Amino acid sequence: MIIQISAAVLTVAVVVLIVALVRTLKEARAALNKIGMLTDETRIQLNALSGEVKETIQGVNDVTYDVKTKMAELHSAFQTIGEIGRMAAGATLTIRQTAASVSRTLRHKLDEKKETAEATKSNLAAWLLTAGKFVQNLNGSKRSEDSKRLTART
Repeated sequence: MIIQISAAVLTVAVVVLIVALVRTLKEARAALNKIGMLTDETRIQLNALSGEVKETIQGVNDVTYDVKTKMAELHSAFQTIGEIGRMAAGATLTIRQTAASVSRTLRHKLDEKKETAEATKSNLAAWLLTAGKFVQNLNGSKRSEDSKRLTART
């Protein structure tokens, strides 16, 4: 009878173990189903996000290309502005040199005109002195002739 009781206890224990194992397996299956569903949902969300990420990356690439293009355009514009600045500096230097040359030439011509005017003035003064002396001589000789005539009449 001990054997029968032992067999019965053993049978009950095996049944309890099998029931516990079945429950555990059912819970494991439910957990695996939930994990499968979560995996599917995650995959769907990742696919949706990957589309958005691809669009974002494409937008970033477009903006980067646009920025690079505009930077290249600005670079050539800045080079052109630099060249214009260098040309303006050269033109300014040329204008300054030309103005200095014109100024020197005008001063030189003005000095020549002053010298010519001074020479003309001094020549005119000498001529006027000579003319004055001539007129005085004429007047003096006319007076002496007039005096001689007056004395001769008297």
